[in-house]
Amino acid sequence: MVTSTSTPTVASEAALSPPVLSYPQVAGLGVAIEQYHLAPNDAAFSPLSTHLITWNLGEPGNLASIQDGWTQKALMVKGGTTLIPAGQPRHWCWNHGVDVLQLQLQPQLIAQIAAASTIDISRIELVNRFGIYDPQMEYIGRSLLAEMQSDGLAGQLYVESLVNLLVIHLLRQHSAFAPPQATSQFSPSRFKQVIEYIHDNLAQTLSLADLANIANLSPSRFAYRFRQETGLSPHQYLIHARIEQATHLLRAGGEISVGEIAHRVGFTDQSHFTRHFKRIVGVTPKAVLQDSQNVLNYSPNIQDSEP
Repeated sequence: MVTSTSTPTVASEAALSPPVLSYPQVAGLGVAIEQYHLAPNDAAFSPLSTHLITWNLGEPGNLASIQDGWTQKALMVKGGTTLIPAGQPRHWCWNHGVDVLQLQLQPQLIAQIAAASTIDISRIELVNRFGIYDPQMEYIGRSLLAEMQSDGLAGQLYVESLVNLLVIHLLRQHSAFAPPQATSQFSPSRFKQVIEYIHDNLAQTLSLADLANIANLSPSRFAYRFRQETGLSPHQYLIHARIEQATHLLRAGGEISVGEIAHRVGFTDQSHFTRHFKRIVGVTPKAVLQDSQNVLNYSPNIQDSEP
């Protein structure tokens, strides 16, 4: 993964590299199709008003997605796919040159095709997919690419048929049922399961997708509902929970070192742990370990918000 010490630039694919190939003939269908060759980069992209699908046309390579402080990594196989629903931000890191096909779908087009197929679009939503391999998706992507490369030899009807096939496949295989109550709050039992899972796995690498699966919500909806319930993003809550557990271990004394405690509660290194501990508790872990009386009357508040 490409690492960056500064905030990534908000960009568009076109700003990184102009498209190698585009297909303007399909603009009237409510889609945009472009092929890109992109150099290694770490970039954040502004949310789109359209649904975005990308296919990896080249050799397998590593890709990382960063969302709300969570990093998800995937090996993008040849033909692998990502799906970003409209309105969701993208922050991707890749350490190799990539050859990708990108397709943007207007939400209105999804609604039209769903209505024609008697699918109630108000009850479902497309879900974020990252680094998946779907043979049907690969077939459609390569068929669209071949049509682009032939300069529309088969004609608009053929492309329109492919787009309709793609949309129906997305609605059947890459969408989630959204009952009315899902828009208000977590069910208490699901929320409890998420909180218990976090506290039982502080030392593990937790992903936003895993927590969202427990809550039976899409990652974006889960992150929003979790903040509503706790006042914190899932990532911030995890940091506070780790610091709370570390404080208990430090107060217990014994021969355990600060570095070992950092490892036990899931921090990658001692400096990362110390920085968050001092920010939240107000003193360093070493100070607590040397004299637990310094913070005897302090109890980390899991609801404190991160600056």
